[in-house]
Amino acid sequence: FYVDTEQNIRNWIEKVHLKNPEDRFKPLRILEIGASTGLSTLIYADMFPNAKVTGLELSAPFVRFCRQRAGPDQWNKENVDFYHGNAENMTYYEDATFDIVSYTLVLHESTAQTSMNILKELLRVLKPGGIMSGFEVAYLANPLQRAQVEFFTTFGFIGDKDYEKVGFHGPEPFMKEFQTLNLPKATGRAGFVNTSYQYIDVFEGTYLGYKPH
Repeated sequence: FYVDTEQNIRNWIEKVHLKNPEDRFKPLRILEIGASTGLSTLIYADMFPNAKVTGLELSAPFVRFCRQRAGPDQWNKENVDFYHGNAENMTYYEDATFDIVSYTLVLHESTAQTSMNILKELLRVLKPGGIMSGFEVAYLANPLQRAQVEFFTTFGFIGDKDYEKVGFHGPEPFMKEFQTLNLPKATGRAGFVNTSYQYIDVFEGTYLGYKPH
């Protein structure tokens, strides 16, 4: 299910942020938290050549990897920087710093409280009228479908106890907590307005919100 992730991300960015051809060349400030291997951050840098794009990542080895990946031997992007930091507490960024804040497949790796802390920090550093763009595991409104996904993806739920009978489970320790969070509603609780959610497939959905003026 990850085979088409890059194209899905590009399609989502184009749909949300590129209403007119000239939008691609605006001198925006864009923040991507949970940069991981840098894919979505580098896609932003590629699609917005005049933007200053920042990738924030909690894992220092990933930061080193992303910096190398952005270099001349791979993506060759000079408009992107990667930094080590915690998106729950971004005191190094002033209020209303960024035009776009984004995350890609991050919040389902966290507790519900951590996710809310991150959403509130994203709102704080976003400029009034700015966009929060999330590409994340889908919220499953169907309780039967949700229970199946929680059961078969949650590491340590049962598979480690009786794997010969039920098979291995994992590796998503917070899937049940993520589904209980109900991210489409959580973005509104965090303070975003005009929120929307689009289901793509079981493991991918898009979440959108704006900071009030």
